[in-house]
Amino acid sequence: MSERGLDLLLAWAMGGKNTKTANDPKRTGLKKERGDERGTKLHLPIPLPSDLLSGLLPDLTPSAKHQPPVRSLEPVKLGPAPLEPKFKREVLRELEEPYEVDSSLSAEVAPPPDQLSWVSPQPGELPPYPATFKIVDVAREAEAIRQARKRIRLSAEAFEKDESRVNERVFAAYGVMGRKKTKGEKEEGKKPSVCMFTIHDAGETLTSVKFSRDATLMATGFSESYIRLWNLKGEPLRPIKSDFDPSTITHPKQLKKVPSTSPTLKLLSHSGPVYSLAFDPSSGPSSPPRFLLSSSQDASVRLWSMHTYTPLVAYKGHREPVWDVDWGPRGVYFVSGGRDRTARLWNTERVVSLRIFSGHLSDVDTVRFHPNSLYVVTGSSDRTCRMWDVERGDCVRLFTGHSGPVSCIAVSPDGKWLASAGEDKEIKLYDLGTSRVLKTMTGHTSRINSLAFSAESSLLVSGSHDETVRVWDVKAPAEERGEDGRVKGFDDVDMEMLRRGEKRNRDLLATLYTKQTPVLETAFTERNLCLAAGPMVLPQAA
Repeated sequence: MSERGLDLLLAWAMGGKNTKTANDPKRTGLKKERGDERGTKLHLPIPLPSDLLSGLLPDLTPSAKHQPPVRSLEPVKLGPAPLEPKFKREVLRELEEPYEVDSSLSAEVAPPPDQLSWVSPQPGELPPYPATFKIVDVAREAEAIRQARKRIRLSAEAFEKDESRVNERVFAAYGVMGRKKTKGEKEEGKKPSVCMFTIHDAGETLTSVKFSRDATLMATGFSESYIRLWNLKGEPLRPIKSDFDPSTITHPKQLKKVPSTSPTLKLLSHSGPVYSLAFDPSSGPSSPPRFLLSSSQDASVRLWSMHTYTPLVAYKGHREPVWDVDWGPRGVYFVSGGRDRTARLWNTERVVSLRIFSGHLSDVDTVRFHPNSLYVVTGSSDRTCRMWDVERGDCVRLFTGHSGPVSCIAVSPDGKWLASAGEDKEIKLYDLGTSRVLKTMTGHTSRINSLAFSAESSLLVSGSHDETVRVWDVKAPAEERGEDGRVKGFDDVDMEMLRRGEKRNRDLLATLYTKQTPVLETAFTERNLCLAAGPMVLPQAA
């Protein structure tokens, strides 16, 4: 900065009294020649921002009382979506339970009364759904409750029993050594079981993987512009013949299927690599899906029938490749994100997008719905995540902290937390209500491709290009590190771990290694079985 510019800045910061200018006859004369009777008092027409001033002159930063007030966050409603009394009564009737019994419909959890972020939305605030519910809706909700009651409860406590991982002093620092089960305490949780699917002869051509909600189908997308379906039960996939007269069909059994003995089927329609897939969740946890969504480099999203295995609709609105697509919790709506820096909200019955969420500075790489359907969360190459109000289309939360593009996100089933990860090899856990970073979890050595919460929102599973699946403790407190970078309270880590070059990580519960298989997808079933998938990548010859 020039001497003249520095003097002007000093004059503004000190209220106009610049002694150096007052003692300089040349500068004083200039002011007087222009008719300024004040002589030495200078005024800048444009005020400088405080951050610029503090960067140039830290001692002259305006005091806190002159700072503008901090803008408060807009309240958000993260509680479970309400159910209509008539619909709830029908579900309880399906379960053969009296209406007065308090049931865990949709795994509803009563929000703490002192947390505003747990307030449930009103029925009028949710996206409009069909006014009348069908028998299939009641059956789906009832089956979800039955599956939830059979669910295996997962917990980080199951890993704390393994005393070979750390010594007694480390356990004592955790406060879990020697703790006895008290009367009335719930049964301890279990470790998650992970079922890994390896796709051979795919290599780098495999671009996306997705499991159906009932864990009977797996869809894979390839860079050769096609989709391949797999029946995980080994049963043949037999599409229904489409050349029939609808007026002659009175029962589903009258529909004829194409003879087939293969448990896999190829779907062709896109004209570019398929980057994302999503199965329709409206069929419930025990019934096969009815529809499949796919997004591609051809800037389109296509809806497929899982009865005829043919494309039904092509949704075109993005101007460039569509990187990700995700269904709403109850179907009907879905959201997509692409390279045109926007995310779009769609209804399956309309070919035009309902909302355009614009605000990211780079590609929208990943999108997810909030469990109550009121919000959409996006992750971008601009290193940020945003939460959008579905009804208004406004950004209500901004999440920062990553040092690289965000490649995957996950919203916890209880609607409280957001997990994000990407090319910086870090997993960040945010509070959706305050947009505050709760903790950062490190351990992967390559790009992270997928994140999935357990049904209780207590564990997080990640899949990475480093050919591992890792299990993380969501509820463990954040680690406190000293100036030397070492975790406080863990100085006596087992020497064997140090000799192997391993670091103690409070959040990392388990690391499961694959055999030359980068993990592209991880997901939990309704009963908390973890599914993972990726392509077998053969080592390149030297």
